[in-house]
Parts: sequence; structure tokens; C-alpha cells
Amino acid sequence: KCEIYFIINNNISAYYLFNEEYEKGIHFIEDFLKNNIKINSPTMLCSFHLNLSIAYFAMKNYIKAIEYIKKSIFFYEYIGNNLEAGECYLNLFNSYLYNNQPNKCCKLLEFLYKTYDDVRLINIYKILELTLFYNLNDIEKIVNKSKHINYTSLRYKTKMDYDFILARTNFIIGNSKASLRHYNKCLKYLIENKKHLDLNLAYSDMFSITEDVKYNIEATKYKELYDKENYNHPHPNITSPHYFSYIDK
Repeated sequence: KCEIYFIINNNISAYYLFNEEYEKGIHFIEDFLKNNIKINSPTMLCSFHLNLSIAYFAMKNYIKAIEYIKKSIFFYEYIGNNLEAGECYLNLFNSYLYNNQPNKCCKLLEFLYKTYDDVRLINIYKILELTLFYNLNDIEKIVNKSKHINYTSLRYKTKMDYDFILARTNFIIGNSKASLRHYNKCLKYLIENKKHLDLNLAYSDMFSITEDVKYNIEATKYKELYDKENYNHPHPNITSPHYFSYIDK
């Protein structure tokens, strides 16, 4: 079968994911792979397994998400696309984090720092490290590590993640002005990417700082939206579902 055939089917699977029809997407891809065992396009195998991982993560089946992202990484490395392989580790990290496996997140970061030297990937991994410390409520490490991050060298998404983490961190340590400054940079991004739990915390912090009731209304709205969600969004909350268990310790 020709490359175009695989591309068309990969686009169909991507269509299901884009429209948040994750169950249909999983069924379509797994059925396709079962009936096309001899796929001679490693590039397409990268994409099919990446899409499966994304769909299973959205469905909150983190074990399957981990299984398929590892396969996608394998095929990216097989074809020598180390940059894409390196970016896929972001998905693996999030799956470990959301599955409440912080030790695996830590070991993964150690591996990544030893394996990759591309500054684009290193910048991503530095923000993943802050994300891990944030979810473990290790404020001291966030403060120390953030001093060694060159904000201007970050891409847009990682800048926004950095701003959210620093906004929350500054709120926790009582630096209200810095907290508001960071929140004002990332709120639009959080809204556009439906990071409802992050938004609930952001607006709760802003209400505590300003006592402006409009922020409390927004905090309540986004908490209700988060509670109604059946799926994880493609750009998930920095705040994992297990965050509050570490806060309470």
C-alpha cells in the first residue's frame, strides 16, 4: 500500500482527535493497525502511535498513553528524528505526572538531561522540572531553579507554563505584585487552551490578592467547568489531579 493511503488514514485519526471523538479515534487507529500489520512507513507509525497516546491520555487511561507514546518515541528514534522523539517525552512526562508517578518523572528528567543537548529540548525539560516541583509543592526548588532559566529563549508555550508556575509560587510566598504580573502574562493562554483547573487557582489567587469579587466569580466558573470535564485537553493543566494531596501534606 502506498504512502498516500497511510497519510489519509492518519489524517482521519487526527480528525477524530481534533473533534474530541477520542473513543472513535482509538477504535479507528487500533483497527487500522490490526489490519495493516506490515506498514512499511515508520514515519506513519510514529504518528499513529502518538495519536493513540494523545487519545488515551485524553480518556485518562494513562497506562495505555504511556505504552503508545513509548512506541512513538521508538519509531522517531528509529528514523533518526531526535527532535520529535525528544518532544514526545513531554507526553510521557505528563502521563507519568497525571498517573501520580513523580519518581518516574524525576528519573525521566535525569535521563533526558543526559541524552539531549539541543537547547530547544533543554528549555522544555527545564519547565517540566518546574512543573514537577510545583506539583510536589517544593517551592524552594522552584525559586532556585527558575533563576537559571532564560525566559527570552523559551518558546511561547513554555513561557506561559513558566509564568503560571511563577505566578502561583509568588502568591504562595507572599509576593503579590510578582504573582499578578505573571498571571497577566498567561491568563489569555490558559483560557484559549481550556486549562480550567489552572484558571480556577489563578483567579482564586487573584481574588485573594485584590479582593475583587469578579475574580471570585471567574474562579467558581472555571472550577465548575473543570468538574464537568470528561476528558483531559490536548494541552493539559499544569496542576495535576494529584496536586492537592501534596499540598495537604
